[in-house]
Amino acid sequence: MAFKILVTSQKGGVGKSTLSANLVAYLSRSLELPVTLIDWDPHGSSSNWLKQAPQVGAVIQHLALPVDQGGNRPIFEARLQMRRAASECDILVCDLTWSDSLAGELMFEFDMVLVPTSVSEIELAATSGFLSRHRWVFESASVRRPMLAVCPTRVLNEQLNSDVFTKQRFPVSFMLAPPVLEAQSARDLFERGYPLRHGRYDLRPG
Repeated sequence: MAFKILVTSQKGGVGKSTLSANLVAYLSRSLELPVTLIDWDPHGSSSNWLKQAPQVGAVIQHLALPVDQGGNRPIFEARLQMRRAASECDILVCDLTWSDSLAGELMFEFDMVLVPTSVSEIELAATSGFLSRHRWVFESASVRRPMLAVCPTRVLNEQLNSDVFTKQRFPVSFMLAPPVLEAQSARDLFERGYPLRHGRYDLRPG
């Protein structure tokens, strides 16, 4: 049974797709695990980047969900696509820009939900609102709930000592991932391949 990770946010430009692509690259190339990426983003950012960058040995799929149809159709299609992909890998990573037309039950299909966010007050408030609307998923006692991790992205060095993140009140408990720093050097490296530091992937937003 594959371990399933959902990388999601309602906001664009928070490094979601770059985080997904580099997570897949790290798990597949550095840890040598069979990994599949399902890129549900209409723009296909993470899947396109992985296809253009140096090969990592992962299976890359750019698929569509019928989110415009609403109802249960999107979640049924997502389950079908995940079931097919999970039978061929140990870890399944799904990149999804969350839409209000998606049923929150979809998150129960995953073992972990990773939510990237910048540390601006506006972005943190939006992330808190997103988690508040789905707190019933992460606090469920009747269904196996996914682990929740929040990943601060595009963090500037001067923001490392800021209390903007700790001042924000969140409605649910979560694991806090190490900050993903913003750096022009990382952006430059993304144009040539995966950012490497001391033999390990350095996950930074592009």
